[in-house]
Amino acid sequence: MNKIIKELESMWDGTDKKSVVELVDRLCRARDKKIVGLGAGRMGYAIQAFVMRLSHLGYRSYMVGDTTLPRVDSDTFVIVNTSSGETSSMKLYVDQCREAGSFIVAVTAGKKSTIALKADLMVSIPKIDSDQLMKTIYEQYSFLLFDYVSSKVFEKSQLNKEWVEQNHSILE
Repeated sequence: MNKIIKELESMWDGTDKKSVVELVDRLCRARDKKIVGLGAGRMGYAIQAFVMRLSHLGYRSYMVGDTTLPRVDSDTFVIVNTSSGETSSMKLYVDQCREAGSFIVAVTAGKKSTIALKADLMVSIPKIDSDQLMKTIYEQYSFLLFDYVSSKVFEKSQLNKEWVEQNHSILE
């Protein structure tokens, strides 16, 4: 466990903090926008948890694949979570969002990737040599990073904790 925690600390140390602050600021100013999360596989699960938390914070937030996903347009704030920045399906979605005029945020370790270069804001996370299976470190780190962003949006927006908790589903 200590080795995993040290890897996660290394990820935070190498994250572009300025872009994290900008993401929080932009989310706070996007309360009237549709928020759409894009991600595949386990990176998709991490962004899906973030989309759910944004819903708890009062945002109109959706995940690609939701049956209630509205049309993306210039009133849409898109957050794509991709460690490589080259996931084929995500590249297609980003192209469609770009064509529709959406604001696109890429959370990626692929700083010069196709998706990063098409994004309006890139939250750069580091590539590290992990002892864990495949890309596990990126999925773990995404969950933590998105929880951190959620907590900062909560604080900056001065939301009432009880109000947020009332937005949590009881159908579980």
